[in-house]
Amino acid sequence: MNRTTVASRGRRERSTIRFTSDPLVGADSVEFLGVAEDGKQHRFQIAADTLRSIGRGGIDGLGLAEAFERRRPAIHGVARRTFCAGVRSDPIVLVPALFASGLL
Repeated sequence: MNRTTVASRGRRERSTIRFTSDPLVGADSVEFLGVAEDGKQHRFQIAADTLRSIGRGGIDGLGLAEAFERRRPAIHGVARRTFCAGVRSDPIVLVPALFASGLL
C-alpha cells in the first residue's frame, strides 16, 4: 500500500537528505534511495511518463537510465524539496506537477 503523510503541518522540516549514486531502473520507472540525517533510507520513484514530461523532448529515444542521468540534478532537487516539505511515502513518488517552478 502506498501511504503518504505530511510530517509537518504547514511548516517545512529542516531535514537534509543525500542520494545514493546508483538508481534502480525498472520496466516503467526509476527508483533511487535517499539517506536522511538520522540514517533512515527513503525510496523515491519517478515514472517513465514523468521523465518524458519533464525532459522537454530531450529524452525521446533514450533508455530510462540515460534519461534519468540527464535530468538527475533536477530530479534530486525536487526529491530533496519534497522530502524537506515533510512528504513521506514508500516510495515517495515524484509526479510531473512537482517539477513546476515554485510548487515546493
